[in-house]
Formats: sequence, C-alpha cells, structure tokens
Amino acid sequence: MIVKGLSHIHRKGIVHCDLKPENILVFPSLDKEIANYQLKIADFGLSKTKEEEVNVELWKSKPRGTPSYLSPEAFSGHIDAPMDIWALGCIVIEMLTGLPAWGESPLLIEELRYLVEHHELSPKKPQEIGFFCHDFLEKCFMKDPSKRWTADRLLGSDGYAVGFLGSFFSLMALPKRSWSRTVLENRKVVQSIDT
Repeated sequence: MIVKGLSHIHRKGIVHCDLKPENILVFPSLDKEIANYQLKIADFGLSKTKEEEVNVELWKSKPRGTPSYLSPEAFSGHIDAPMDIWALGCIVIEMLTGLPAWGESPLLIEELRYLVEHHELSPKKPQEIGFFCHDFLEKCFMKDPSKRWTADRLLGSDGYAVGFLGSFFSLMALPKRSWSRTVLENRKVVQSIDT
C-alpha cells in the first residue's frame, strides 16, 4: 500500500521528502475482503512539487527530511521521486527488524552526510531475508537515483511483489535477536566514523 501511495503522488509530480514510519497512518479498511487495514501517507509539510523552485544551495546545506531516511542525493540539493524510494527501503528494514535502519539513536545530518558522501554506504540489509526482499532493498538503495526503481516499476511486477511478500512473511518466525544484530552493525559503522 505504501508503494501504491508513492506511485500515486509521484505521478502527480509530488515528492514527499520526509517519508518515515511516523508519516504512515493505519486505518481500518473499508473493504475487509482485501485487507483489514489500509495505510495512508501523511504530513506533506516538506513535500515538493514539480512546479516548485528549488534553492539548491539551501537544500545542500540543510536537506529536507529526517536524517535517518535521507537519500544520498538529498545532500546535493537534487530532490526528486527516487529519494522517497530510498526512504521506503529504510522503512522496510525498520519493519523487518523493529529498529531504525541505521540504529536506535537518530542520526545527525552531519553523520549521514559523511556516510553517504565519503563511504557510499546504504543501510546494511538483514542477512536472513529471502531473495526478493534483498533484491527489493537493493533496488531502493541504488546510489544513482536514475537507476533506482520507481514506485510504478516496483508495483508493475506482480511476480516480484508476490515474491517479496512471501519473503517478508516467512521472516516473522525468525528470532528478533538476529534482526537487531544487523541494525547494531549499521550503527557501529556510524560510530566508527565519529571517532
């Protein structure tokens, strides 16, 4: 549902710029045959439209969004739909592990800027995930935003979506401890750069 929502806003020329779990609302579904709940993307206060003029220098110095979900291009002032896909990947890791993709404590803008500009890192993917989950995250975390899959492309492959969901739900039986280890390893990378 999140990808479907992103597809809708991106086709309308809107980039959310602050996609994170706190901005995804859960409502009871009106059609219980499809799902018990529906998800809605909220808080468009930082969003950008295609018509909006971009002050690249301002956005380079102060990117829009929450640091732990910012894409590498956010630091160059390039604001477009692929940055929401990067944030989606961070959210998926958080859904899988129960912890933010870069660790429990929030990243500062300066920490993340250093990581993405000097180390070309993306959050580490949990090892226990299946092929489709891993591949989905790879497509979300492509460093080059022009190569990152669009929401429409992620939605357009039915086999891909079914495989991803199968991989995702098969993970629910795995111990949380193994997931926490992946997130802790991501946080250690950040801490080692701080020293």
